[in-house]
Amino acid sequence: MYLRFLLLMIASCHMLFSQTVWFVNGNATGANNGTNWDNAFLTIEDAVNAANAGDEIWVSYTFNYKMSPTNDKSQHIIISKNLALYGGFAGTESTKLERSTIFKTAISGDIGIQGDQSDNSYTAFRNTSSLLLDGFRFFFFNSDNASATSFGIIISDTAATTTLRNCDFDLNKGGSKGTSLSVYKNSQTSLLSCAIFSNNTSGTMIAYRDNAKVTIEQSKFQNNGSNNAALPLIYGFQNGLGNVYAEEYLISVRGTEFSGNKGGYFYSFFGSAQFFDCDFYTENSMSQSFYLNSNEGNFKFDSSYFTGTFPNQFIYSYTKTLRISNSTLNNGNNNTFSLCYFSGQESRISNCNFNNLRGSNPIYLYASKSATIEKTNFNTGNASSYFINVNAPKCYLTGNVYKMISSSLGNYIDADSMFIKSCTFENLTHIPTPLNYVTFSLIDSSVFQYINISQPLFYNTNTVVIKNTTIKSGNQSPVNPGAAFILANWGGDATLLNSHIEQLGTSGDLISNSGKLVVFGSIFKMLTPAKSVIQNSKDLYVYNCNFVDMSRPVVFNDTIYSSGDKSIKFELVNSIVYSSNDSLIANNVRPGFYNSVISNCVSNRLTLAGSNISGGSTVLYEDFYGNVTHPLLTDLGRTIPDLTNYSVFDIEGNNRLNNQIDIGAIEFAGTINSLVAHHDQKNSFFLHPNPTIDLVNVEVNENGKIEIFDYKGQRVLEHLVLEGTNAIDLQNLSSGVYKMRISSGTSAQMVSVLKL
Repeated sequence: MYLRFLLLMIASCHMLFSQTVWFVNGNATGANNGTNWDNAFLTIEDAVNAANAGDEIWVSYTFNYKMSPTNDKSQHIIISKNLALYGGFAGTESTKLERSTIFKTAISGDIGIQGDQSDNSYTAFRNTSSLLLDGFRFFFFNSDNASATSFGIIISDTAATTTLRNCDFDLNKGGSKGTSLSVYKNSQTSLLSCAIFSNNTSGTMIAYRDNAKVTIEQSKFQNNGSNNAALPLIYGFQNGLGNVYAEEYLISVRGTEFSGNKGGYFYSFFGSAQFFDCDFYTENSMSQSFYLNSNEGNFKFDSSYFTGTFPNQFIYSYTKTLRISNSTLNNGNNNTFSLCYFSGQESRISNCNFNNLRGSNPIYLYASKSATIEKTNFNTGNASSYFINVNAPKCYLTGNVYKMISSSLGNYIDADSMFIKSCTFENLTHIPTPLNYVTFSLIDSSVFQYINISQPLFYNTNTVVIKNTTIKSGNQSPVNPGAAFILANWGGDATLLNSHIEQLGTSGDLISNSGKLVVFGSIFKMLTPAKSVIQNSKDLYVYNCNFVDMSRPVVFNDTIYSSGDKSIKFELVNSIVYSSNDSLIANNVRPGFYNSVISNCVSNRLTLAGSNISGGSTVLYEDFYGNVTHPLLTDLGRTIPDLTNYSVFDIEGNNRLNNQIDIGAIEFAGTINSLVAHHDQKNSFFLHPNPTIDLVNVEVNENGKIEIFDYKGQRVLEHLVLEGTNAIDLQNLSSGVYKMRISSGTSAQMVSVLKL
């Protein structure tokens, strides 16, 4: 074993020390045999011809080299063996570490009439093996050779491996097949720490085809193209070998800067592509900045920054997947700009910031499996049609923020399942979130505020659940005066759970329900609809809700005529209803077609019912926490996801008493262990007048304490009382229903007090 190891070491050392370094200096005056700097070759071609596989060629920067001593534009150097060429030498160094980090060896294409680019060289190197170029500058080439099958300053031919490190390309001119670099037929090329900048009036900088692979890292593309540029910087075309590497990233760009370029960045018809940690500063005039049409390919953008003026169509992706993540885009164009168009299987936008998106459809996602936008901020935008247009079986909007956005048609969602979670929609104009053709929709833990819309915030044609969500400070100017503000539930079932609905105004209804609607544990406050808060023409169940500061008109409005459906139901249970409007419940359904239950409610009105409602109501709810058992939410028999999550918590996350649903949306926070139902101790005190304007007299049999609580269960007043009659001043309290707890050393009772 030791002998075998020793032989391998000897062989390795022989290979290492057998490597030869050849020297090139166009100014050398010695024997010109390439053995050292004094006797260096005069041309790079001589060194390539003399070298063996594995050798290195060092080239001085004190001379401008050309590919042809004549005017033959097609003459170039063919690399058919493994070689490494290093530039940047002054002509005195003994190690590569001594060479310049600033000066590069210049290779010029200006072989004909000086300054006339039309007769310049097409190509410098064609590699068919393995080639490293390090420390060179290529300038004034004209690689637009229409008669050639492939062309460019550097050509990476069949199955070749080409690496360019620390190289510059400038003042070159080319065509569609690669001004600086042409890569094809399964070859692999890497650009590392290169600068590609030129004054070309047409042409693409890098072209690849036939399953070739290109890697670009820590490089710069500066000032390429012109105002009339019609070609992208990177172009993948003519995949004659078939798309056998569809899911491989045939183009990978990392840590690279693009600035001052005209034309598109990337255009390809095969393979996958990815851009990581790139910066784009530019005025871009091509119709698409990024375009990939590869049905089985993947398109990925990560940790990149885009700023400037971009074209109407920024990213066009006809691929299997599209990923845009951890990126920022600032659009400087106030005219038309669309972020992306995707058609494929799955799309995901995550952890991004997009500013000033504009156009007919700034975001269009057509996915056969799912479309996801998560943890992304949309700041300022204007869409002439839909702002977000999604057509996918599943659509996810999670943790996003939408601010200062207007859209003539809002958003369009066509999905089997739609999920909006932990999103904020703020300062929006005409941009509702319709749920068109959505089989199931869930809006969870989101905020909609400072909105001015013309259509319902949510459409529903099947099942929708809105929970833990705040909708406040908004107005609706409906195109159709009959349109609802929050939810238009047309034929499907809807559920509203533990949500805040506040400070909304509309000329129509807030919620229009023509399917079964369950509203639980929610607060409705300071609402001014011209018609109603809830318009019901089907089953409506309202449990443990607070309706407060309602000016007009009615809380529940049943205006849709029913000619034959006798199954319409209405239940209002364990709720607080306060309004300055006399008619809190209005019902225009034909008598005999309506079943109602109104019970265990608190109201400032003597009756909650309107015409044709037969259900009774305990208007002043005396048993706030007493021995009467209130129903658990799970006992309601409603089909609501995760019912058990709502059986023990109120809207603020507080525990319900004994896991029971108490009155209103908010659990009383006081001490209740000693409470005894009022009806068990009728003679222990006397309260008058009730209702009252300012003073209420309380007669008690023994010394004790009086506490007054508002509808939220918060203590607003506390008094010590003596045996006999005590006058309690309520003039500093707002009008409404309050709970008065009277406690002594032996008992405690709770009664309702109405302050007018």
